[in-house]
Amino acid sequence: MNTKSGEGRQLQVERRMGILNLLKQRSVVKVDDLSDRLLVSANTIRRDLAALEQEGLLRRTQGGAVPNSGPGLLTPFRVRQKRYLPEKESIARAAVRYIAPGESVILDAGTTMVELAREIARLDECTVLTNSLEVGSTLQEAPQISLMMSGGALRHSSRCLVGSVTESFFASYNVNCVFLSVRGVSVEKGCTNLDVQETAVKKCMVTAGKKVIVLADSSKIGNVALSTVCPIDSVYAVITDWNADPTACEAITAAGVSVVVVPKPSV
Repeated sequence: MNTKSGEGRQLQVERRMGILNLLKQRSVVKVDDLSDRLLVSANTIRRDLAALEQEGLLRRTQGGAVPNSGPGLLTPFRVRQKRYLPEKESIARAAVRYIAPGESVILDAGTTMVELAREIARLDECTVLTNSLEVGSTLQEAPQISLMMSGGALRHSSRCLVGSVTESFFASYNVNCVFLSVRGVSVEKGCTNLDVQETAVKKCMVTAGKKVIVLADSSKIGNVALSTVCPIDSVYAVITDWNADPTACEAITAAGVSVVVVPKPSV
């Protein structure tokens, strides 16, 4: 990725955070108003709103957007859980091969981690540390898996625990492998995430593991989110799907990180 491209992505992140901040203040935003405020075209704003809706952070309406919250709406986690499901299942099947019998691992919060938890539930023996309620729920019926849940404050949108208690929990352990969930993976910015509180927890996870393996569907490859979790050289491997941008994958490989691109399942 060239410098201009990297700068463009940074501006994109700042613009989208500006949209979210304005949405918090007003509870509704309009495309034309955002275009005037942010000095970009209406088509650019529409693409921004579509991307933010894809992340489960807002809901588009005719000519604008409203927050993704309130009665009758799916939580962002439930929305994300249904997206790219075949890709996430394939990534999880590839990821579980990195776990040797009896090893201890950290599973981050995220929809792909739930699929990995389902694979781990079939293993004979493993210790799993997590801050994800969904991962914990998935593994609670697997008695051969030693499950350790962090404490912390519940973040409803991600179905996970965050805060100083959560950070201290992960900082006190040493595990064989950390399976990390992020919103962006790039050579320039490394692993990045949208939520600052979640990022603080992820940083503690990274320092606890001998290996850090990032599970990222193709929408995350080459993407840059708001806050930095870790540089790319902290990552042992990235597992992604068959739709990932080959150029971005090659750049990550050239930086010394193993990139596993899972093949598309045969019909």
